[in-house]
Amino acid sequence: RVWKVPEGEAHWQQCEYGGGSVKTFPVIWASCMWAMVTSYWLTRAAQRSPQQQRWTFFVHLTGIYFYENAKSFYSREKLFNRDFQRNQMFAQEEYIKLRKDFRVRQALYELQYVDHPVAEYRLKEYFVAKKSN
Repeated sequence: RVWKVPEGEAHWQQCEYGGGSVKTFPVIWASCMWAMVTSYWLTRAAQRSPQQQRWTFFVHLTGIYFYENAKSFYSREKLFNRDFQRNQMFAQEEYIKLRKDFRVRQALYELQYVDHPVAEYRLKEYFVAKKSN
């Protein structure tokens, strides 16, 4: 997904550093920490030399880096899906509100709306309701 800077964010804020790639810093940091710990303990358990320990760090770093990126990707997708469903819900409520307003407008445009009981009811309901906006 393309990550865009939220509207109103200034370019010197954190989200813009490195073209927005500052979001990958936690992944890199966590990967390095995990690679240091796992490579140290596994090479120590296998009783290897420090030279081999140095190379296992890079092996662990690549594996854990891919793992952290996948984890971030799935959590981002989960949040995206949550927001999508929430927006669907809001859109549905908005459609209901628009339909209601349209029916009221329809009733207002009726020439003899007093003779039209449904239109009259809709108008009364509209004028009695507490308007939030």
